[in-house]
Amino acid sequence: MKKRFTNVGHVCVLLALGATLSYAQAPQVYTATVIAAEAASGGGSGTIEIRLNGLTSDADKAAMLSALKQNPDTGMKLIQAGDKGVVKVQGQPNRKIYAAFLRKRDDGTQVLSLVGEHLASVLEKWLKDQTQTYPFAVLEMKLAADGTPLGGVIFPSVTVAQSQDGYLEVHDGGTNRVLMTETKKK
Repeated sequence: MKKRFTNVGHVCVLLALGATLSYAQAPQVYTATVIAAEAASGGGSGTIEIRLNGLTSDADKAAMLSALKQNPDTGMKLIQAGDKGVVKVQGQPNRKIYAAFLRKRDDGTQVLSLVGEHLASVLEKWLKDQTQTYPFAVLEMKLAADGTPLGGVIFPSVTVAQSQDGYLEVHDGGTNRVLMTETKKK
């Protein structure tokens, strides 16, 4: 399933977004309860901690877009070379955050989008999904104007490509989504 996310309620990893947004580059820590939309035994809900060290620079965004346009494999490797923090999932190995983007919405809220490492979940192992096919996980967290988290969604198994109009397309193959509740900033 191919999707280009450009509106509210969808993953908005918009690398081509030209607006510069302010965001403290000091480390940020968020926690949340996560609930899988489709749970397999042992994979229904838990807690996560997101440790974000900073946002992806405009220069790095441009390099990622250029690489994705020229050669998708090279672009994906460039994304995977980033190191913006870690997602700690209860009872599972940590997942590296490769890229982090923040955009301001018209209603004053903000969307923090993280592109990170995809590790196969219990459900994916049961369905025999391959992390090579969908190497990324994308997390989208809605923030109030003051940075207070308001919730979010995780797409645990995606791949990316550059669309013709310069946005980053997220292809999720119709995989399970994970809802973030009780989201807090430490």
